[in-house]
Amino acid sequence: MLPASEGGVIPIERDSVVLPARDFNAENIDDYLRISIPNVAPCGLAGTPWGDPRVAGAARIAELLADVWRDAKLFRIRLAADEETNPRARQPVYELETRGRPPHRIIWGSAPEAPPPGAALSDARLLRLDRLVESVGNLDQASQSQWDLRGP
Repeated sequence: MLPASEGGVIPIERDSVVLPARDFNAENIDDYLRISIPNVAPCGLAGTPWGDPRVAGAARIAELLADVWRDAKLFRIRLAADEETNPRARQPVYELETRGRPPHRIIWGSAPEAPPPGAALSDARLLRLDRLVESVGNLDQASQSQWDLRGP
């Protein structure tokens, strides 16, 4: 998971702890899903939590997507456009974007709650995403450019 920053990307792990940037390079950057949250920087150095609940929420979504984001051709997790202007939203709404230009968007909704230690994350939206990819195929080549996974 690589949150974007002014100078590029900053690697984090699933609990949004900042990882040493020296362990990552340009050759392996495409092996990671991006997180894009504007105007936010880590509160500390490598080994400390990022310090923003929106980044932590996106990291939990990235953990859910770990086995499917490549097949779904996803590139980034970002805040929905209206959430970018409201950083104090109680439950931010996240979107998934594909790599295409322009990107296709999938409205994910809010982040899953942090599970107790040792518990697995599960979410019905992940199943909906699997079904979407199965029925549409390459999302970047679909005629529809936006989907919403929040429904029943």
